[in-house]
Amino acid sequence: MRFFVCSELLENVAFGINKIRNLSKLKYSDSTVTEALYIYAFSLFESTLSESVRHFLSAFPEKMGKMKEKINLQTIYEHPLYNGYFLAELVDAEVKRLNKGDAKEMLCSSLITFDIKDYEFNKYFADLDIISDNRNKLVHEIARVTNDYIHSPRNIREKGVEISNELYSQHLEVMVNVLSDFQMEFAKK
Repeated sequence: MRFFVCSELLENVAFGINKIRNLSKLKYSDSTVTEALYIYAFSLFESTLSESVRHFLSAFPEKMGKMKEKINLQTIYEHPLYNGYFLAELVDAEVKRLNKGDAKEMLCSSLITFDIKDYEFNKYFADLDIISDNRNKLVHEIARVTNDYIHSPRNIREKGVEISNELYSQHLEVMVNVLSDFQMEFAKK
């Protein structure tokens, strides 16, 4: 069973890598499209990590951290009405717990789940912080605050980040490299 779980997981990571690589080939002169693709690539990066953790914990629930401590998994497995629902709920809760924070924190929690040492990934931490910061600025800080509900004048926030095609390509390359290294380290296990 371990081979099939690992093979599927590696295929899922490869799929995420290829999707981000394909996005990095797209170049647009419209900054709005570039920003949308940047956000999408970041979402693919997050999703690839979180789905890898979900897949792994579903196959090996004994690797769950704090959730495992709160409940006796053997009792659930042996229950006559067990159909995988309880385990799926536990795995979902564990994935949500692990996937809080920015890209660096998500990567670190994923590495811990897979028992992969993070020293190979230290070189990416500064870039992941910048990528997360840019993504958060794009998504959260450029919204218009109209205050229409109190009939006050519009307050338009200044755009906090400009994603050039060069920066877009560099950051997507970092995401691909992180996922590729993650895939290689997991394949060694």
